[in-house]
Amino acid sequence: MFLRLLWRRKLLIAIPLIVVPAAALSFSLEQEKKYTASASLIFRDSGSGAQPLVSEDPEREAATNVRLLQGDLVRQRVERALGGSIGGTVDVIPEGESNLVTVEATATDPDRAARIANTYAAEYTAFRRGNARRELRQEQQQVRRELAALPKGPAAAPERLALRRRVARLAVAAPKAGAVRQVGSATPPSSASSPHPVRNTLLGALVGLIVGLVLAGARDRLDRRIRDPHELESVFARPIIGRIPKSRALAKRRPGAHGLPPAEAEAFHSLRANLLYFAADRGARSVLVTSAEPGEGKTTIAWNLACAASSPSARVLLIEGDLRRPTLARSLGAGDASGLTEFLEGKAPLADVVREVVVASLDHGSDKPRTVHLILAGSSPPNPLDLIDSERMRDLLKTLPETYDLVVIDTPPTSTTADAIPLLSQVGGVIVVGRLAKSDYDSATELSELLTRLDAPTFGVVVNSDEPRSYYYYRARAA
Repeated sequence: MFLRLLWRRKLLIAIPLIVVPAAALSFSLEQEKKYTASASLIFRDSGSGAQPLVSEDPEREAATNVRLLQGDLVRQRVERALGGSIGGTVDVIPEGESNLVTVEATATDPDRAARIANTYAAEYTAFRRGNARRELRQEQQQVRRELAALPKGPAAAPERLALRRRVARLAVAAPKAGAVRQVGSATPPSSASSPHPVRNTLLGALVGLIVGLVLAGARDRLDRRIRDPHELESVFARPIIGRIPKSRALAKRRPGAHGLPPAEAEAFHSLRANLLYFAADRGARSVLVTSAEPGEGKTTIAWNLACAASSPSARVLLIEGDLRRPTLARSLGAGDASGLTEFLEGKAPLADVVREVVVASLDHGSDKPRTVHLILAGSSPPNPLDLIDSERMRDLLKTLPETYDLVVIDTPPTSTTADAIPLLSQVGGVIVVGRLAKSDYDSATELSELLTRLDAPTFGVVVNSDEPRSYYYYRARAA
């Protein structure tokens, strides 16, 4: 089912699958190249004597350092060191739960990016070192003041000794006052960090595929046309008795013209063979051809079925029962000929409206012409349904099977007129024609329900515009 959906909507899927990645590639190629360099810093070096910024909590201390790196104070120091605007963007990225951070600088020049990252690291290191030394000096001064304020005498000797030791430790710690240290220097990158044409194109293809699938699914849900032969079989709950391939030759063929190509001819021979099986089983010698919607090809199928059934030993009659929009008379060049209308109105006897038409064999290139008897629609009456539902029409359908081996009746679509309804119970069998990508679920369902309510003897479904395997076989053989 999913594969059939992909095949049915291949164009709808292909368009975004091509357009979106192409747009992503074009956009990427138009963007200016940017380069990213990175430098690493470590905080709270265990060898330093500096005091923490805010607390003894390492996580809080690291978060404070990251905020300082991102602040305006460090940025201003960097701008002064660079002699102007930074000319790029800077991101400070903590490395998980460690005391490491990475300073990533992005610029349009690789050397500039490396210089920005190293300057950021150096300026922040100098900033922290300066703060640490200042804090140490203040602490030294405070300890010396406390030491000077102690009274002289043996009673204060222990406290005086402790303060002197503290002064000595601070003096030793002063040169190591850096609480931050650069552990990785930035180097000019050899390749651009953005844009990423290949990556963006692949992501565009993925997005295009997703968009295409969504559009295809939405279109398929909203589209009520039948596209699978088995869906027609399911709607009408009757077997498929014929598969007519999509064919330009069939669409252009006119009554009385040359034969069909092998694939199309074989399709109608198969339809005739299946019809013989169903008709013999029920003793039926008349068949009504109808469809739910206009344009599904019922007239073409009725005509070619009659041609396929004709032979020197088989008499076949085709009745053009569509009195509203007849087409056979124009195709045969008999526009004003009397037909079914004149007979049903009592203006012409049956012998005058039945004509014998020489038709070529369906097999292409055959020199054995056959004949099909034909009753054209005749003139357009003001009351087509009354004529079709008349006693004279019922008598005609009773008597014709006594003269002909097969009577084929072409009728209007059931969704546009009720003309076919009176005939459904007057014939030996009914054939429903459905054209793939044309037949509508709702109309087909209504016709199926109508056939069920009237208990019409439905033989099966003829799938028009199909592409069965036999089509390719005969097409290849003909080539």
